[in-house]
Amino acid sequence: MDLTIRMAHHNSAMEGNSLTLGDTMSILLDRKTPIKSVSLDEVHEIENYRNFVPFILDILERDKAIDEHLICHFHSVLMRNILPDFGKFKSTYNEIIGAKKPTASPAMVQPRINELCLKIQNDLALNLSDEEKLKKIVEHHIEFEEIHPFTDGNGRTGRALMFYQTIKAHLTPFVIEVTTRSEYMNAMREQDTNALLGIIKHCQKIELEKIERYSIIFKERRQNLQNGNKANTTKPKPQIPL
Repeated sequence: MDLTIRMAHHNSAMEGNSLTLGDTMSILLDRKTPIKSVSLDEVHEIENYRNFVPFILDILERDKAIDEHLICHFHSVLMRNILPDFGKFKSTYNEIIGAKKPTASPAMVQPRINELCLKIQNDLALNLSDEEKLKKIVEHHIEFEEIHPFTDGNGRTGRALMFYQTIKAHLTPFVIEVTTRSEYMNAMREQDTNALLGIIKHCQKIELEKIERYSIIFKERRQNLQNGNKANTTKPKPQIPL
């Protein structure tokens, strides 16, 4: 649940959601809406992540290929109850303020997404180093955001796709934290692969440190359980008075 909470908070906060990490925990763990005045959309943005990680685990188990249907399914899970056209490509033009290139026209979304998916599949099949794999994933992310295939929710859908790609490529998955928002947004606007790669490596390092801490805690708990079981087996049985 830790991963779900962090993904929900940071991905939503990246898009301007005002709910805190504590609010996110209340919604996902206790199913309680914060007392303060918040929009229903902000609450739905958080709640939708409750289904996201189980969905990811399910498609990983089935080794689901990355195609337009999967991308639309990502969007559907994350934008349900927020957009009327969740899970569907845009039918009107949109733009990214300050971006170097225009987004794809509605007519070009499907062919460009199919082209990107083919590129992703081909790159997954290559015998690349971890560094090269990660760079490819960053390039794909920049291209996805340039296409901007949905009316809204492109950022969180693109990061969800990137998360899935890293796991399929046997790399350390990561959560881009809201503390890096300014650097991340600037790298995306400038389409700066190296800057984005640096941000992601930093986030991967954070995940690895968390995994290591959890591993130590798990080992300690397992050892304590084993020691407790040994103590129970060696303890003399109480004598029943006759």
